Parts: sequence; C-alpha cells; structure tokens
Amino acid sequence: MSGRKITQLKEAMSTILSDLNQGDLFSIVPFSSTVQVWDYNATESELRNGRRRLGQIRWGDYGEEEEEQAETLVPTVIATATSDNIEKAKEFVNDLSAIGATNINAALQKALQISRLSTEENSVQKPEPIVIFLTDGQANIHPSDPVSIMSNVRQANTGNSSIFSLALGRHADFTFLQKLSLRNTGFARKIYEASDTALQLRDFYRQVASPLLANVTFTYQPDQVARSTLTRTKFRRIFSGSEVVVAGRQSSEDFTSEVKGQSLSGNSQYSFTPTALPPADTNANASSMERLWAYLTIQQLLEKQDAGTDDVNDYYCCDEADDDGDRNNTDALTLALRYSFVTRLTSLVVVKPNENASSVNTEDASEATAPTAHALPDGIRRQTPYSASALQPRYSFVPPPGTVLFYYYFLQFTIYSTREQ
Repeated sequence: MSGRKITQLKEAMSTILSDLNQGDLFSIVPFSSTVQVWDYNATESELRNGRRRLGQIRWGDYGEEEEEQAETLVPTVIATATSDNIEKAKEFVNDLSAIGATNINAALQKALQISRLSTEENSVQKPEPIVIFLTDGQANIHPSDPVSIMSNVRQANTGNSSIFSLALGRHADFTFLQKLSLRNTGFARKIYEASDTALQLRDFYRQVASPLLANVTFTYQPDQVARSTLTRTKFRRIFSGSEVVVAGRQSSEDFTSEVKGQSLSGNSQYSFTPTALPPADTNANASSMERLWAYLTIQQLLEKQDAGTDDVNDYYCCDEADDDGDRNNTDALTLALRYSFVTRLTSLVVVKPNENASSVNTEDASEATAPTAHALPDGIRRQTPYSASALQPRYSFVPPPGTVLFYYYFLQFTIYSTREQ
C-alpha cells in the first residue's frame, strides 16, 4: 500500500481513533512481509529502531515462542482508549510506510491472538472481540492459498472474534475476504479508490463501533411457526443503530416468541407477543410481508453460497466447501424469478413499447412491456451493483402477478446506543 491509498488510510485512522468510545480496548497490527504490533509504552526511538514490537513474524512462521511472548507483553499492546493513548496511536499510524510483501496468514493469526488475550485479561466485563482487517493486495507469502488461510484462522479463532474485512482497491481478493468474514461472524465490504476513500473507511467503522448485544437468539413455538420457512434466527452481535429482521410463516393464530442475548450486565431473556397483522388479500399480488420474506431468504441463500456453509444460523464453521452450493443458487434463482428481484443470478429485461414509432403511444402500450427479471445464461454472473457512498446493494423489482397462498409475519428490532456518536 502506497501513494494516495496509504495517505487516505492515515486520514481515516485519525478519525476512527478519535471516535473510540471511552473504555474501549484497541490494538494496531501493521503487516507486510513481517507482522508487527504497536506497543504504546515504547519510546519514539524504540519504535523507529523496530524494538518493543510484539512478535515480529517473518515468512509466516508462528509457534510457541510467539505465543509466550504475547502473553508476557499483552498489557503493553492492548491499549485503553484514553486521550494519551489515542494520540500515541495517531503518531504511530502517521509513521507507517509500505514495504515488503503481504503476509495475510500471520497477520490474522497475530490479531486473533491479541483479541483472545484481551478477553482473558478482563474477567469481570469481557469485551466483545472484533478484528477489522484491511488489505489492498493478495497473500503472497506461504501459506498464500485461501483454503489454508481460512483453516488456520478457524483454528486460531478460539475467542469467537468477528472478522470484518475491507478490500481496498481492485487488487484485493474480495471473494476470499468475503468468505473469510462470513465464516467468522462478520462481513466484507469493498472500499473504492476515490476521493472519498477516507470517508468510506470511517463510515464502515461506525457501523461496527458499538456492539450492544451478543449471541442473540430468537425462539418460536414449533406448533405456531413453520420452522422450515424461518429466515436467520441467530445473530452473533447486534450493533448500535442496526436492525434485526426475522421472517417466516405463521401456522397458528396463537403466537409468542422469546429472545435471548448477552450484554455487559449479563444474560438477558425477553418473552413477547408480536402485534398481530391483518390477513393479506388473497386476490392481490404478493404482499409486502411475503416479499420481505423472499428478499431475506434470497440474501441468506447467497450468503451461504459465498460462505461455503449450508447452515444459515451458524457462521462458526466450516473449513470444508459447501456441497450444496448449486442448490443454494438454484433456490435463490427460483425465488428471485418468482418475486421479480434482480440479483447477481438474474438480469433485468426491459422491452421498449412501440419500437417502430417515432414517439411512444401511451394508450396502446401493453402492460406486457413491464420490466421483468430473467435468469442469466449459464456461466454468466452479474455482480450486484453497489453505491460507492452507501455500500449497500440496490435491487429493482416489479410485483409479479399471482395469488398469495400463505401469510407471513415479521419481527423487527431497532437498537440504539445511549452513547453519543
């Protein structure tokens, strides 16, 4: 990483460090051919000469010696977000320079080690461990193949840290980063090389800066809900300002639910009865609730395909490739065509009315000319378009004709932090 990219990274890091909440714990792990860890107790001379940096790992080597060294020095590499430590971190980031190759395996091993040790050091209020992994290139130091790296990460992630990956620029392997994050309860985003790169990085950080609940599980009575229709019901973490939606088919007029989760104050459990929804009009097109269910199901099928796991509720596994990848794509494609969602598996086809006329005759234009979704030919996949500012997928659709044969409910929670943002 060099030139404008590293300049924008330093600018974004300055803002991110200033946004840290009081009491947060943080560490900085720069890597190239070797992996280094910022030591906030080191003097400027020691940092400049490469001393007091935890576990310089060269060429991917990692063993008991580095583990013992980490346990000894962990108090000096996990900093509390005080004004003094934040200023030291900014100075350290400003002095970073790009040199050498890309040792992704060792960098992730070290970050997960520090993350695990930080939770062990805090026995009363355990922090939620999060790794934000940023790279602008591909691994080129052994092991460099994605399968080996993901297997090593899985073994090292004993503290169940969420890994959020950022692919900066067009040379990063986004497919690998996406699978890595999905298998470790996180997600990946592309950061585009543009004048607002620093803003993109800052906005991404703010999405995951304030975890409020962990290990959240929605439970429903089996005789009240058709379990096979439920979308994802387990969430590793819920962040401030985020939303959680669970959708499925209700099979009974009686309906109760239970939500369990963990916060700083301990385990929490809530039982509630959702507000009843009026029955859908069976003579109308697909209801908004049904379309919501279809949208979530498609998204989660595609996530399972990307992650290589067939359990929508569990992103803690798997090192093996998903044998049902084709089925996930087939099911997602079937739903996308049925509900006219444009996805990476389908295309949007628009037929121009009155092609032979110099102007459009709106009175004669047929309803059959409405845009519809079509499957892409075999071997062709369209990447979902993203907005460079919001970094969220855009979907266009037209309600399909048909009859609603079932009713859907949905639950939605919006959780906000009381902290000042």
